[in-house]
Amino acid sequence: MANHPRSHRSGSLLLTFLTFFLVGTSGTGVHVGLYLLLAVWWSPQGATVASWLISTVATNVVHRRVTFEVASPRRRVLDAVVQFGTSLLGLGASMLMIQAADEWGGMWHVPMLVAGTGVGGVLRFVGMKLWMDRAHPRVQDADCGRHRA
Repeated sequence: MANHPRSHRSGSLLLTFLTFFLVGTSGTGVHVGLYLLLAVWWSPQGATVASWLISTVATNVVHRRVTFEVASPRRRVLDAVVQFGTSLLGLGASMLMIQAADEWGGMWHVPMLVAGTGVGGVLRFVGMKLWMDRAHPRVQDADCGRHRA
């Protein structure tokens, strides 16, 4: 089975979503922690972008391997481009919400950052799931003796 890009082991949409949620929530924790650290020295927008970039790269690697069970190096660069593109949805939502929070005072930055990440996360899941299912089709256990192109 190691020769296949994805196994059929956990093809359940619910299991995939829950894994995505747990990995994404962990990434959001890293994002928020880095944001709070960087916001001491940088503007809210600068801290958002830097913390987002670091947490997104790490989270995308974990999503590809753990959430979507893609171990193959096949299409790794293209997968990264698609994942990064879907991540921009979350960044855009977070930036808009942080901008709105500027009007209400600094204590709203973190809740709005989390809310924007949540909205973007739902959009990311749909986009990444559609891409991974198309780019890396799952194989049935019975098909493991044959290589699928």
